[in-house]
Amino acid sequence: MVERKRRTPEEIIADHEAKLSRLRAQQAMKDAEENPSLAPALESLAEVDKQIREAQKGFGSGPQSFEVRRQSHQLWVDEINAAEDLASVTLENAQAAKEEIRNALTDFTSRIAEGEEVTVFEVQEMVDELASDESAITFAQDKLTLAKQARVDFNAAKRAPKRETSEEKAAEA
Repeated sequence: MVERKRRTPEEIIADHEAKLSRLRAQQAMKDAEENPSLAPALESLAEVDKQIREAQKGFGSGPQSFEVRRQSHQLWVDEINAAEDLASVTLENAQAAKEEIRNALTDFTSRIAEGEEVTVFEVQEMVDELASDESAITFAQDKLTLAKQARVDFNAAKRAPKRETSEEKAAEA
């Protein structure tokens, strides 16, 4: 059992004086609210309080905090980068395949022009053997899928009630 530390009389007096000071300030505010000549100062105080509240919102831990918004936007950027990588790999593969097909067509038309017979089987075999870096495309697709899922999961967690989030963290620990 934890032993309680007793406060000294000086600490008790200091606490009571602080409480008394707060009560006096509250009473002074009530008196000021009743005095019409102080209305401009009170309005100014209310406006400053509003500015402080609005500015502090970004420093909290809620879904509109600066950090959460920064994370959310970074996940979007990651997803866009992954989509760009997939498009680049797909484009490189398509351009290489196009070049191979054009070269094969040139070869086939030359052979036909020389009187050789080109069979459908030969053409189909060329099409089947087109060089394609499927592993690079698959990797880029997986990267995009993971980036999308990370963003979706983050947004779901951001919208989840705080109680659930705390319970989930406790269950993971």
